[in-house]
Amino acid sequence: IFLILIAIGGASYHIQKSRTEKLRRKFLYELYRVDTLINKGLFKKALDECNNLLSKYPKFKDEINQRIQKCNELIKRREFEREINKIENNLIRKKKFKEALEKFKELKGKYPEYATEIDEWIDKCDKWANSLYAILERAKKYLDAGHEYYSKDKIEDAINNWKLAVEEYKKSLQ
Repeated sequence: IFLILIAIGGASYHIQKSRTEKLRRKFLYELYRVDTLINKGLFKKALDECNNLLSKYPKFKDEINQRIQKCNELIKRREFEREINKIENNLIRKKKFKEALEKFKELKGKYPEYATEIDEWIDKCDKWANSLYAILERAKKYLDAGHEYYSKDKIEDAINNWKLAVEEYKKSLQ
């Protein structure tokens, strides 16, 4: 009888081990699908899938949580890069360096983990804003605004803008 109990116990152990292995293989297959979504850049879809896996496979929560963390980091990085692209396209390319500087400073508060990268952009913008070209562009804007005011008989406003244009031109000579 003792030997029969041992044999039954051993068989039960192997059946349980087999079920665990099947469950793990099924889980790994679904985790592979999540990794494929991540590799395709479908981070939000992968995140949704991870949340489904958490309820389906709570036993493997550590592995799933690693993927969730990775997805969240990649989503945040993508959002950060989109913000940078917006600033480049809408401000820097239009030579609005001071506005770009302000936007980068805002980004630094929103994305402190990318502070070093943002500081590099701030340094570049600061150099561009103070470059000769930027100074001359500002002077031209004041000059044009002065002509506009003059054409509308707003002589005092025209003179003030021309004075600002002269100050900007003086900066370009330094």
